[in-house]
Amino acid sequence: MIFDQKKLVKIYFILLLGLFSPMYSFAQEDVLPELELYQGRAFLNIIPEMEIGFPFGDFQDKIDRGVLWGKGISIFYRLRNKPIDIGLRFGDFSYDHVKRIYDGNRQKTKNKIWNWHAAFRFEPFTKLPFQPYFEGSLGLNHYRTKTYTKQIGAQLFSILFNQDSDLRFDEDNLHSDWTTNYGGAIGCYFYLNKDHQAAIDVQVGYRSGSTAKFYVKKEISIQEVPLDNYEEREGALSMVSLKVGISIMGFSN
Repeated sequence: MIFDQKKLVKIYFILLLGLFSPMYSFAQEDVLPELELYQGRAFLNIIPEMEIGFPFGDFQDKIDRGVLWGKGISIFYRLRNKPIDIGLRFGDFSYDHVKRIYDGNRQKTKNKIWNWHAAFRFEPFTKLPFQPYFEGSLGLNHYRTKTYTKQIGAQLFSILFNQDSDLRFDEDNLHSDWTTNYGGAIGCYFYLNKDHQAAIDVQVGYRSGSTAKFYVKKEISIQEVPLDNYEEREGALSMVSLKVGISIMGFSN
């Protein structure tokens, strides 16, 4: 799957303007919402989420993937009487796992891109049937390659016989690199009840990061030495992503 960087950025800003446009029209009626409209806001927002990332440009060429699959969780503190949330995001993308079976053991080597971000959200007052928001984030990416081995069937044996032990052995961190990262997004809450205690959170965003080294899998038969299955590449993260999560609101008494 090939993505044109200029077209993606253009689509992103068209979506941004499209979401802003109804707010401008409503702003002519309500320049500032009444204070009581925000007094019932939840003070906490916890969002477990799934994410699909679409690399593009040079990063797509280097990582050799059209799609990355990820998961994460976001925790936001919602300012009282203000449409602003501040919080943290934790997540990762996984790709290029290699499994090798030998002597009744399973060796697994995997690549991940961990994300740690500080984030803020602005939730403008509108009369729309859903709650739009705008998000900005700044943080770190951690590119990591790790390997470990388990005896086949050991986990089932441990459960059946109540053996509390570390089932992994020959663990090793093969590669680690850190970079900075920033991003922006537009999203919406689709509330699941009238009290706004839960919502489906859908978000489209853009991420960009500094240059890092990472590994991608070679098209060869599985090798005994884990890193022999990979080759090192270097590139700067560029990605459009789609997140879908369940927003769980916490209210104070």
